[in-house]
Amino acid sequence: MPQKFPFTLYWYRSSNNFAKYIDSYLQGKIHFSSWKAVNDPMEGYFLYCPHRDSISTLIGEKSKIKICCFSKCYSNYLLWSYYAEDHSGVCIEYEVNELPENVFKRCVKYRKTIPTFDRTKTDKMQAIDCLIHKLSFWRMEEEIRLLSYDIPCSDMKIGEMKSITIGRRFFDRIGDQDHSKICNHLRDFMRDNPDFPIYQIMDISSDGTMERAITTNFSL
Repeated sequence: MPQKFPFTLYWYRSSNNFAKYIDSYLQGKIHFSSWKAVNDPMEGYFLYCPHRDSISTLIGEKSKIKICCFSKCYSNYLLWSYYAEDHSGVCIEYEVNELPENVFKRCVKYRKTIPTFDRTKTDKMQAIDCLIHKLSFWRMEEEIRLLSYDIPCSDMKIGEMKSITIGRRFFDRIGDQDHSKICNHLRDFMRDNPDFPIYQIMDISSDGTMERAITTNFSL
């Protein structure tokens, strides 16, 4: 499937995670994880014919794939709750103009049941299919995945960081140590990138619509 560039990704992180890996994040790097590390217990499951003789091969193919999960927007109320520590974390925006070899983008497809084997596909493509389908109640995530295939490196640069949005509760919930580390790193970053936009979620309306504005808390 041909990749279309450029495209934008939004990555929700807790404040603790952001503080821990801030050096890597500010370099535009992301972390690919095993598909077994995600929060959906049905991740990677599939239906199959008991006579299929390549189940072990397919399972081996899945083990070669690592994933990183993103969304289409910065303003998903539930994602701020689930993945950004109850609106106290951050959302990082990336613009991707190219991808390394054997890294590819897929939009997650939502369905009522887990996927079934397609005998016309290779084991590699079947393994990928298993990891880009989720049950329909996850639809609100509007998830986009980057998948790396048979690449030993878990951390890599995949694009340019275009903005950071901090949650509405960021300054209320963050611990003193993480607050100090994040503020110092962002101020150093802003010294070299004075036009880089850092936003904060400022208002959440009665229907969950979120609005953000430039924050000056990290200005020099």
